[in-house]
Amino acid sequence: MGERWLSVCRCGRIDAFFADQPEAQPDDPLAAYLLGSLPRAQAPTPVWVRCFLRSVEEPWSIRWRYRHEPCDRCATRVVFEFLACPREYVLATCSLCLACGHATAEYAKPWHGLTETSVGGSAWTPACPAVQRVRDCIFRPHATMRNPIGATPGSDFDGESADA
Repeated sequence: MGERWLSVCRCGRIDAFFADQPEAQPDDPLAAYLLGSLPRAQAPTPVWVRCFLRSVEEPWSIRWRYRHEPCDRCATRVVFEFLACPREYVLATCSLCLACGHATAEYAKPWHGLTETSVGGSAWTPACPAVQRVRDCIFRPHATMRNPIGATPGSDFDGESADA
């Protein structure tokens, strides 16, 4: 990292000059001047990937499962889904494509044979209705299906019968 100069024109154009590389014309002169020969910072992780990674940690511990069908938006096969209860007597199936961030949420009352129209979308900021529903199903307390393995209807979560 040798001597370097930065110039700013009255029109706002920025230029950088590097004594050891006089012919260099960087795409981003300000970043090249400030960072010099340091490696560029990586692009930030997409918000949907951060949401997915955060959701598998405590206290949420979402049990995502792989969905074999391709994404409706980008046709890749990196879609995961989970079940949740966002409201009393409502079952939600939520999915998320890790490639493009497309989210879907479908609410149903299966014991009544009722299903709402599935919503889908990819807008994370501001969040579209599908993303809002998926976020609500992840981060709302007591929304996810957290039955331990081996728990059966009529039993406590520790595996003992509630009737005993």
